[in-house]
Amino acid sequence: MNSSELAQEMRVLEQQRQQLVMQRQSLQFEENQIVNATVEVKKTNDDVYRMLSGAMIKTSKPELLKELEDKQKTITIHLGAIDKQEKLLDSRLSELQKELKDALTSKKK
Repeated sequence: MNSSELAQEMRVLEQQRQQLVMQRQSLQFEENQIVNATVEVKKTNDDVYRMLSGAMIKTSKPELLKELEDKQKTITIHLGAIDKQEKLLDSRLSELQKELKDALTSKKK
């Protein structure tokens, strides 16, 4: 690959990396909301409700806690997948940086 192709691939990978960062932040925000909701549901002795298509539906406390736990597990899995993707992208970016540096160094000679 020539240096312009390497630079182009690096730009694409950096964009993908940025998208992963945004996905991670979104999932972490959602995870934080779930944790807060779980704490509040556990504290209350009142009726509990969940949103369903814009409507509040009365539900049982154990059912809601199970739903929140399932959502948190799903988010944890997604965050793990993002970690793996980030590591792969970081590794490839590091390789490309080295290749680009070598290509530019050899051009100067």
